[in-house]
Amino acid sequence: MSVYWAPPTEHDDLIRAALRVIGSSHYGRESDPHWDAEKEYADEQLALAARALVDAVDGKPADEQPIGWARQTAADLVLNGKTVTPEIKENATS
Repeated sequence: MSVYWAPPTEHDDLIRAALRVIGSSHYGRESDPHWDAEKEYADEQLALAARALVDAVDGKPADEQPIGWARQTAADLVLNGKTVTPEIKENATS
């Protein structure tokens, strides 16, 4: 097992998106006619960047992933005795 390094491009994109959310929510002016659209767009970009980072880490070989990293499928949850909600099923198949 080696030291984990986040995929640089996806990691940087996630940080950039998080900073944009902070900028739009803490420093945006509500008097700006496009403030709400910028805030919504920044939130969406953060979610997309987070998903891209997860997909990039999932695509790495197991020995290059963080310790304990494993995407749980609905079948894994059932085997562990957890209730599978429709939301979990949707996330497990996407």
